[in-house]
Amino acid sequence: MRVTSALRVVSALTAIGWIVAGCGEPAAPAPANTAPAGKGVLSVSGSGRESYSLRDAAGTHITSVETGTDKEVAAGKYGIVLGNRADVTVGAGETIRFAMGSLSVSGTGRESFSLLDSAGNHVTSVESGKEKELVPGEYSVALGNRARVTVKGGEKTSLALGMLTVGAAGGGNFSLADEAGNHVTTIEGGVEKELVPGRYTVQIGEKKQAVEVAAGKTTTLGP
Repeated sequence: MRVTSALRVVSALTAIGWIVAGCGEPAAPAPANTAPAGKGVLSVSGSGRESYSLRDAAGTHITSVETGTDKEVAAGKYGIVLGNRADVTVGAGETIRFAMGSLSVSGTGRESFSLLDSAGNHVTSVESGKEKELVPGEYSVALGNRARVTVKGGEKTSLALGMLTVGAAGGGNFSLADEAGNHVTTIEGGVEKELVPGRYTVQIGEKKQAVEVAAGKTTTLGP
């Protein structure tokens, strides 16, 4: 009888222990991970109108990703290419944020300029009057002469083109040379031509005439 009573007491105490344990403070939830184990997130700011090339450490293209989106990637080193290239390292469980910049070249949209990267390589052709998202860095805008510009992350860089009109409508075509004396293009008489500001030479008949094109202004040169 005493043994049975003792067992009942032990059972009761055990039950009370379980009840007390259940009434304790709830365990704190585990912190949420932004990506699965071994992966991270690359977040590149932007409008979503452009896509950049995501490359591995060896420079091999992996995929194209819209700006303004998050991309889950395995932890490691990557290259972001949109114009110039920027290298980033993504750690496991990390979110790496990268800010694009933009270049705005004023104009009518009737002309397209050549955009060159920091090494002088042609990247793309862009219509004047449009904004172009780019990896921050040094670039050149070529439309006649060349202009060097610096694009910064999270900022818009603006460049104003100038205009040149030579002669009257129907007055023939005129050869245009840049500051170095190299032939750039042929201009139709009386038609405005958008150009990077600077010094040019126009061939008018047998005569060469120097002209200065100013940003945001129209320069007119008679025959």
